[in-house]
Amino acid sequence: MDATHGLDRGWNPLRLLWPSFAKATEGKPPPLFRSPPVAALSQNFGRFAVIPNANHLQLFYHVARHRGISAALPHIPYGIQQPALSEQMLELERGLGTTLFSRRPFALTAAGELLYASVAALHHDLPAVVAAVKGEAQRPRLRVGAGDHIQGRYLPGGLLHLQQSFPQLQMQVRTGPTEDLLDAVRAQEIDVAIVGVDQSPEGLAVQPLVDVPLVLLAPEERQPDSLPRLDRPGTIHEPLVTLGPKEGMSRLFDRVLAERGVSWASTLASASLALTPWYVANGKGLGVTLDLDVARSHPGLRIFPLEGFPPVRVVAAWLRPESAVLRAFLGIVTQVAAAWAAEAQSRRESAVPTRRKQSGGRG
Repeated sequence: MDATHGLDRGWNPLRLLWPSFAKATEGKPPPLFRSPPVAALSQNFGRFAVIPNANHLQLFYHVARHRGISAALPHIPYGIQQPALSEQMLELERGLGTTLFSRRPFALTAAGELLYASVAALHHDLPAVVAAVKGEAQRPRLRVGAGDHIQGRYLPGGLLHLQQSFPQLQMQVRTGPTEDLLDAVRAQEIDVAIVGVDQSPEGLAVQPLVDVPLVLLAPEERQPDSLPRLDRPGTIHEPLVTLGPKEGMSRLFDRVLAERGVSWASTLASASLALTPWYVANGKGLGVTLDLDVARSHPGLRIFPLEGFPPVRVVAAWLRPESAVLRAFLGIVTQVAAAWAAEAQSRRESAVPTRRKQSGGRG
């Protein structure tokens, strides 16, 4: 049998417990492996890697530490009789193909010393590792996905408020396209996504938060009569700046155009809502975006509401059942969204009245 048999097939605890043996079987044995007993052990390592027995390693640790089978019995954390312990040590030795210790008087062989050093290191560190793992598992966790504008403008205050209720909260926030974030929720990579959608996400629990209208951005010198018609079938060749095809906003806009028989392909996929106004103000084309402060506050632009286009619905989407921390978070984002909607409505009502609606028509 090849000495490396089993090393690269599935889980191999000896790569963690026993790096020296793994190294030996890969063709570079250290000097210790040249002694006859250890050489025999390394030659049979492949058999051991195929049939690992963690229980044998634990029992061997106690036998080696307490210098004998009888001496080890009181220290083994579960009941086992001397004949059974002796038999399991023999099974371990048969699997390794070498003797690990002499019985009377007790003495570890060179192979036994090597194995004990590796197993003891793991055994001594294990309680601290287990305690750390348990501590992390007991801490509440919330993993949130959101677009860059929501993440930067509306999430920070809500997450800080949530942490006051859950002081040990572990928070992770990631950004990305709407479609990718919804897929991350389904894959349980994140707990909740706050995203703008064109339709209810399949297979997820959904809580609507706020509806945001679509608007058309144009340089401030553009007059309404010069804008392309969006209510008549045809192809528009003017450059268009919008978000990528994985965003609910872009899918909604394209769907309405298709229903009207209008073809208008995006020529520049903006990486964020904040960049779209900049591209338009710098002559890269007209822009389709959401009616947010990031668009209205940018100089050098005119904003035309897109009449007849449904709004983009911002939702929270998650998999049931939700945790206590997720329920608390949903309550907070609902309040934040209500304040957001009131703020947006007030801003639109105070906007300059000469900014004309754009149904796609002139005159």
